[in-house]
Parts: sequence; C-alpha cells; structure tokens
Amino acid sequence: MSDKTETAPHPPFPQFLEDFRKKLQHLFYIRADIDQLSTKRGLPPFMLREILSESPLATYIPSQHGGRGGHIHEGIALTAAASYESLPLSLGFGINWALFLQPVAKYADDQIKPGIFNGFIKDRKMGGLMITEPDFGSDALHMQSSYSDFADHYHIQGTKHWAGLTGWADYWLLTARKKRTTASFCAISTFLSAMSTLQIRTSLSKSFMKILVSTCFPMDATGLT
Repeated sequence: MSDKTETAPHPPFPQFLEDFRKKLQHLFYIRADIDQLSTKRGLPPFMLREILSESPLATYIPSQHGGRGGHIHEGIALTAAASYESLPLSLGFGINWALFLQPVAKYADDQIKPGIFNGFIKDRKMGGLMITEPDFGSDALHMQSSYSDFADHYHIQGTKHWAGLTGWADYWLLTARKKRTTASFCAISTFLSAMSTLQIRTSLSKSFMKILVSTCFPMDATGLT
C-alpha cells in the first residue's frame, strides 16, 4: 500500500489564508451572530461543516500524505487566524494539530497514516486525545486504564477525565497499560481508535467518560478504518 494520500494541488498558503479569513468573517458576522455565539459552548454544526470544507487541517499534515507540509509557521498563522474570530475554534485546531496529527505523523505505522490523513483532508474528520484520569489528574504515570490484546485488535477499559475535542473527534489517541492480575508496574501504550468503535458512558455532573470497550490498534500496527 502506498503511504501517499492523493489530493488535488493546494493553492499557495498566503492565498489560502486570506480566503480562509474571509470565510470566517462571513460565517461569524453574516451567517451567524458572533455576540450570540460567544455565549455558547462550541460551534453550531453548520459552521463547523463550512469551516472544514476548506480543508484547513491539511495545513498540519505532511505533504507526502496530501497535506500542505505541516510547517510550523503556517500552522501558527492558521491557528492565529482562527483565534481572532473564535477561541473554541482555535483550541480545536490546536488539539487536532499538536495532540493528534503530529503524534500520528511521527509515530503511527505508515499503513495507517493514509486512511487517517485522507479522512481529515477529504471527509472533514478530526482527532482527539484521551489521557487524563479523574483520580490522578496530570499524573499520567499512575493511570489505571488497561488494555487486553486479542488476535487482531485490542480492547481498552477505563475512565478518562478530560478528552480533547469531545463531541467533534472521529478518531482518538488513547493511553492505557496492559491488563495485569498483579499490581506490578506496566509501561503505558498509545492506541488509535475510531469513534465508531468506542462504547462510552458519560457523567456530566462529574465530568468524566467511562470507556466501556474500545476496539483499537497500537500506533505501530495496521487495521484502523
């Protein structure tokens, strides 16, 4: 399988960025009321669809996978343009960039990358991250989420306190330890999972998500769809 994602040529970044700024201004000031938007969490679905139709997240994807190259200065410029109109949008871009796309580009198996990057560029998909647990905060080394390995996939069970891009992400990076019968230390592993394979129970009052079962794949394996 080729590791290159086939896409149409991208316009020069300065032209794209100027057009994207105009698109955001039209959406936030003409299609919608920015004063009303600022009082609500997130963005209306129609706005997110319109924004992603311009393939802005391709800015964060390497050129060999159909993106604009993943150049830091262009990524910062895009995120700044988003933050000028909407901090939630800017935060969403940053989570996709730093917490999902960069790790996938650097560490994921080459046979996984084309499908994921193609989904971002052509199908308006996004990715998030689940690490933190309610009982341990930022102390990731004491996480209790565990995984069991099967013939062609893994199952993760656990509780996550914060999930970057909840409600928007189509793919997730999740962390867990191998399930053990003893309390012995086990290294943390990172997995990729499609949202369609997650079974989650949420507790809004306690702000956590219970991962009942996640059918997923390690970063260095194939099989994610």
